[in-house]
Amino acid sequence: MNSLWHYQNYMKNYNNGPQARQIGAHLEGPFISHNFKGAHDETLLQAPNLHLLEKWMKVLNNNIRIVTYAPEEKKMVLLHSFY
Repeated sequence: MNSLWHYQNYMKNYNNGPQARQIGAHLEGPFISHNFKGAHDETLLQAPNLHLLEKWMKVLNNNIRIVTYAPEEKKMVLLHSFY
């Protein structure tokens, strides 16, 4: 959650300057498979949680553009239908 707050702060305070602009966030996890977690900390992985995703969207003012998730996991269709 800390990274989301830092990203929100950046978008709010620095995204209007002359430098390159951020067009949105890419969330890589936590809704990924335990079998294909790569370098992700297994203790942070979660089942799909639409309420949590909605909360993050509010924090980032709807600036989440990509969410990496495990489509093979049960209930991931909940996240797919979110967009």
